[in-house]
Amino acid sequence: MRNVFRSKAARMILVPIALFAFLVPFASLLGWSLFSAVFFWFIVVPTLAFGIPCWLCNQKIQLGESLVGLIVFYATMIFLIHKHYQTDLFQVMMVSLLSNLAVFAIVKVVERKATFPAALE
Repeated sequence: MRNVFRSKAARMILVPIALFAFLVPFASLLGWSLFSAVFFWFIVVPTLAFGIPCWLCNQKIQLGESLVGLIVFYATMIFLIHKHYQTDLFQVMMVSLLSNLAVFAIVKVVERKATFPAALE
């Protein structure tokens, strides 16, 4: 049980670390334009948040770890750039937070519906 907890905790912590590790070179090399911000926040962030726990444990979907890691990442980003709340890039980040949470909710509903009939057999 303790190893399972450590494994889940490691996956939860690794999601924001990997996102920050990808954010730094992305922002340094490409800079922030509207296109790069939309690409990063709407494509890269959810892909990495979904993918990292799955790649680590070789299972299909690890929504709990992905969601916690994503929330930690966004909370840290909001804390770091809260003084720039009136910029367009901050608005893009906040809209992506809401859309990513909606995607997680949709995936959870679809996953639950997909496993529910199999549980009845």
